[in-house]
Amino acid sequence: MKSTIVMLINEQQILDLLKGIQWVNNGSMFILDEKGQVIVSTSITYKLSPSLLA
Repeated sequence: MKSTIVMLINEQQILDLLKGIQWVNNGSMFILDEKGQVIVSTSITYKLSPSLLA
């Protein structure tokens, strides 16, 4: 039997947690879905270089 788990995550809370990590302030952090699409980012441009996905 297959099932689905749905989790609702407040994006702002995740961003606040990521920004609290000291080294993130010197770079960007991205959370991707299974297709490699950015779903959360600390970057203003919200884009990830395609070369990093290879």
